[in-house]
Amino acid sequence: MTPEMERPSTRVVVYDDIEQLPDNVRAFVSGSNPDALCLNGSWFELLIRFSPSEGYRPRIYVAMGSGDETVDCVLFAMSTARTRRPRKLLSLTNFYTMSYAPLLRPDLVEPAEALDALAFHIASEEPNWDILEFRSLVEEDRATAQLVRSFKRAGMFVDTYSQYENWFFPVQGVSAADYFASRPSQVRNTIIRKLKKVRRDHNLDFHLYRSTDDLSEGLIDYQTIYAGSWKLPEAHPEFIPQLIRRFADTNGLRLGVLRIDGEPAAAQIWLVTGRRATIYKLAYADKFASLSAGSILTKMMFDWVLENDQIAEIDYGIGSEPYKMAWMSARRHIVALIGFNCRSGLGLLAAGRHLAGRLKRHILVNAGIGRSDPPAAAIGASDVS
Repeated sequence: MTPEMERPSTRVVVYDDIEQLPDNVRAFVSGSNPDALCLNGSWFELLIRFSPSEGYRPRIYVAMGSGDETVDCVLFAMSTARTRRPRKLLSLTNFYTMSYAPLLRPDLVEPAEALDALAFHIASEEPNWDILEFRSLVEEDRATAQLVRSFKRAGMFVDTYSQYENWFFPVQGVSAADYFASRPSQVRNTIIRKLKKVRRDHNLDFHLYRSTDDLSEGLIDYQTIYAGSWKLPEAHPEFIPQLIRRFADTNGLRLGVLRIDGEPAAAQIWLVTGRRATIYKLAYADKFASLSAGSILTKMMFDWVLENDQIAEIDYGIGSEPYKMAWMSARRHIVALIGFNCRSGLGLLAAGRHLAGRLKRHILVNAGIGRSDPPAAAIGASDVS
């Protein structure tokens, strides 16, 4: 464990609700990370309002810079009740989340001071946190490594574990035709053959919803398709409709619906943030599975976005399903940070259990009967046909 650091000079303020944030902090979180879907105030407000985690409440940490109005960093977290043991501080994330990070001031050259201040403040709070767990961090993001260092310097025992992979495609000006030509031959041939057959035997219609003008029709089609698919009902039924409406208001929605013989057959929600398009939610009706309605719609969505949106990246969300590798070309790694307060009995006990679990997995892996990391939990926010 690294030596504990001296108390940083950066001031940290804590809020228990997003509605409490002062205007300068609201302005900061609304304009942060323009390319990231899940790293802004609007996203966290959606999570709090329309997919709350039972038994937890928001806890928002703000690291103030040298000026009274300067915001260096904001960390959206959630906490257990003060009387619940062990006391946990968690990232404000759930199964709708694609990625998570502290929101840093864009022109902040070195984030160490702000993250050190956050870590020291959190490690020093009373009553103590026994366990910290921040999920959905991008391993390749330099802020992730700094966050680990900061909590270690604050005197906590910190580890990370693997969660998912995030597959993406750097567009780099490629045309829709060139992109499709670069896909594996099995993908190309299957889609070309299926599309030809469907067009010969059925009436095929593709519609893209982008604004609020006709969104009610598109939302009804999406919900009809989702209900007729293999997927379980949404745990929070209002979250996706609210997300769709917000992106329609800002011209970031790309809701594609494929109808076959007049019936809604497949739907995909793509969300454009800055120069990134995220393939967020996909479904097809079971009765159209044999026609490969989902794959056909995927090609139509790629064609439209690559020819009409000035984007630098297409993001396929989290998960390493084989079909994602066929459409994408690069990947990031999603990890979780877990920290234990060794000054508390419950924190020390949890740290011991964590280390014992690590040792057991290491032994099993060396024996050829285990895996190096805990299996990722099932995620329903980015699966596809």
